[in-house]
Amino acid sequence: MASVEDDIPILNHVKPSFDRMSIDELTDYILELKNEIDKAESLIKAKQKAQIAASSVFKS
Repeated sequence: MASVEDDIPILNHVKPSFDRMSIDELTDYILELKNEIDKAESLIKAKQKAQIAASSVFKS
C-alpha cells in the first residue's frame, strides 16, 4: 500500500536554485524527478487500462 507521502508530488511551482546545489544534491534531485516520472507513467498505464475496460463495456 502506498503511503501518503507517495501521493505528494515533489514538483512545485518553486524552482530550485541549481547554481547553489552541489553535485550530490543535483543527482538526488534528478533521481527524485525520475521517480516522479515513473509514478506518472504507472498512473497513465492504470488509467489507460481502466479506460479500455470502460469502453469495452459500452461497445455494442
